[in-house]
Amino acid sequence: MAFRKRVIQFLVLSFIMAVWQLYLSDMYENWLTLNGKTLGLGELMLANFILMLIAFIATEILVPGGEK
Repeated sequence: MAFRKRVIQFLVLSFIMAVWQLYLSDMYENWLTLNGKTLGLGELMLANFILMLIAFIATEILVPGGEK
């Protein structure tokens, strides 16, 4: 069960990061520019943290249990 959960976590994280790279990163950069800010390391780390948190929560919902 733990192996299955790890595989699903990897797949969910890969999907979310692919969507981020394909669609959302340009929108995020444009939003920052409109607000007079630049895209720096802190902004990228914040976005990556939020995306990984979403992936973790989605995995917990998709695969209940796992720890015995």
